[in-house]
Amino acid sequence: MNIKKDVVQQEHPLKRYQHLSPGLIIIFGFALVIILGATLLWLPISSRTGSFTNYLDCLFTSVSATCVTGLSVVDTFSHWNDFGHFVILAMIQIGGLGFMTMAMMLSMLVKRTVSPRERLILAQSFSVDGSGNALPMMKKIVKRTFAFEMVGMMLLLPRFRMAHGIWTALKMSIFHSISAFCNAGFDILGITEDGRSSMAIMEDDPMVLLTITGLIIVGGIGFLVWDELGERFVKKRTKLSAYSRFVLIITGILLLSGTALTLFFEWGNPVTLGGHNVCDKIIMALFHSTTLRTAGFAVFNCGGMTGGTIMISVILMLIGGASGSTAGGVKVGTFGLVLYSAFYIAAGRTDVILFRRRISSTDVLRAISLVVICILLVFSFTIIIMQIEGAALTPGEDISFVTILFETASAFSTCGLTMGITSLLSPASHILLMTLMFLGRIGIFTVTVTAFSKSAEESAVRFPVTHMLIG
Repeated sequence: MNIKKDVVQQEHPLKRYQHLSPGLIIIFGFALVIILGATLLWLPISSRTGSFTNYLDCLFTSVSATCVTGLSVVDTFSHWNDFGHFVILAMIQIGGLGFMTMAMMLSMLVKRTVSPRERLILAQSFSVDGSGNALPMMKKIVKRTFAFEMVGMMLLLPRFRMAHGIWTALKMSIFHSISAFCNAGFDILGITEDGRSSMAIMEDDPMVLLTITGLIIVGGIGFLVWDELGERFVKKRTKLSAYSRFVLIITGILLLSGTALTLFFEWGNPVTLGGHNVCDKIIMALFHSTTLRTAGFAVFNCGGMTGGTIMISVILMLIGGASGSTAGGVKVGTFGLVLYSAFYIAAGRTDVILFRRRISSTDVLRAISLVVICILLVFSFTIIIMQIEGAALTPGEDISFVTILFETASAFSTCGLTMGITSLLSPASHILLMTLMFLGRIGIFTVTVTAFSKSAEESAVRFPVTHMLIG
């Protein structure tokens, strides 16, 4: 009997971890990738100088890459060598597709059977209900991801080849195509003598800007929307769902309004759009509006933007992309639903109707709660960092509230744009920004449901209804 028990125990060495929730497994998975990536970047083989890098800087870069953000305390091109760039690119790809997607790909490569529990975790990482279609969806996502990235690389290659050798141009094309599609915002363009960095170096090349713009949009509309668009226009089978139509409409409105407002506020600003011809201004404004959807590439110096553009940028960053995509933020569908429901409820209606379908009241409440929590979180971290930096600054130095708000919104939405203060902040502020990036990539509901699921299950008592005065 004892021998049999020993055999059973040996057959299930990981049995004690089976109680972990899907959300907790996703959290631990991302944390593992971050720690491994930071350790690799810390080693001398990753830096151009061949020396160890400050581990906190490595950890910040690793969090930013895995959470597809783009904020960095060191210049990606000048500090890291080819191996370091490869590590960062690998983390971007894992972060964009999701930890569970990469894990399932490895399982399938070694011919391992995927369990029902793993399918459930995979479905949750895609933000979809049920697990029956998770594996087929994953296969389509991986194929289309690599296809889009390959197309982006082929479009970028001739442009980079004009200024670089073939191998350097190939490396830059692959890196920026993956970074753009995954909405990461990392670049290896370096810094020019006049201080330009990121895509501001390519501001006069419409082909590069429009290619990056297209990759960001495709990566940010969500895997579910891809799938339905493919079924609708390629196989001509089904009509788009209410969700996909809603996401596409809201995405179009945000892109156009962001472009128009950027043109309005920055038209004559010599630091941003001023000095360019009309065509370049429109393309640069469109690029800026698109990159605010959590991509993080800068086509001009964000530190020189007008106050109106800064606030519009903060709002668009917090909205982000679509659910189940490589983008962060509260998500397009969530924001659209809150705004749409607000008008319906304010008009005295009890049901929210969209495309002749009634939206679940549970979905409306979840959307409102997510937006409120995210806004409170960003403003709370902004105030804390403001206090930290205020105590650390020497007389004569100053970092404004708006500048820090821009930084925290960028971190939480995994956007990666900065007004130039990332490397100037203290280690304590860097830790807070890393926390925001991690929460933004994992998702607030994943964290809250994982943390409070047990208490929610135990609360089975329903109390009498009462009414509150509103307005």
